[in-house]
Amino acid sequence: MTETYKQLAQRQIPNAAALVYAPAAGKIALIKGIRITNPTVSDATVRLYHINSGGTNNDASTIIPTTTIPAGGHAQDDDLIVMDALDELNCVSGTNNGLTISVYGMEIS
Repeated sequence: MTETYKQLAQRQIPNAAALVYAPAAGKIALIKGIRITNPTVSDATVRLYHINSGGTNNDASTIIPTTTIPAGGHAQDDDLIVMDALDELNCVSGTNNGLTISVYGMEIS
């Protein structure tokens, strides 16, 4: 088996909690990096959730609490996150589509 780290997801973050990434069916994911950028001219908030299968976006599933990303700035998290099949990485911003999230890691069968 070849293990290759790659970009798993990249999207703009809406102002309602939405799916950023979920492992493909029958796979687990090792997330090694998450980068959130703010190319706008205004500060914007972001909150990130790791939802276990069947869970919801709430305080218990929050992995990055509401954080302000300054205008022209970014935030990065390089802690290892293990996601099982049917888990979800969800995100919400205080500014609709102002921030971009990129997720890096690998999927394993």
